[in-house]
Amino acid sequence: ISAAALAVARTNAHRHGVNNRVTFLKTDLLPRSSKLFPFSLERPVHIIANLPYIPTKKISSLPREVRDFEPRVALDGGKDGLVPYRALLERISTLDVPTRLYCEILPSQYRSLAAAARRALPGCAITEIRSGIARIGARIAWK
Repeated sequence: ISAAALAVARTNAHRHGVNNRVTFLKTDLLPRSSKLFPFSLERPVHIIANLPYIPTKKISSLPREVRDFEPRVALDGGKDGLVPYRALLERISTLDVPTRLYCEILPSQYRSLAAAARRALPGCAITEIRSGIARIGARIAWK
């Protein structure tokens, strides 16, 4: 939803030589219809998401440099922190192509996210993404 964030992402893609392989969308999650995508959905879709995942009541306890300088819309994931991810999973369920979602979450949210993914995307495969011994995200493969 942020034009400024997309500009940074485009700069990074260009810097790393992948700008011709990436499509950037300024949208709230995914378009509600596959007809609204500005590219063909004939190939698998890979979504890398760093949606807001901090539970609302925990925002005040974040480190000051995060809490006071990051836009709240970039942090607040609702009551349990997974509200935006549930909405994204519902949108993914409308796609008729293999889809891979890579996302960042709190370690304590993995089981809840996995349950939400199984409800929205029956038969999906879910894998933890770890950094050292800490769980930091998930890979969800559907279709």
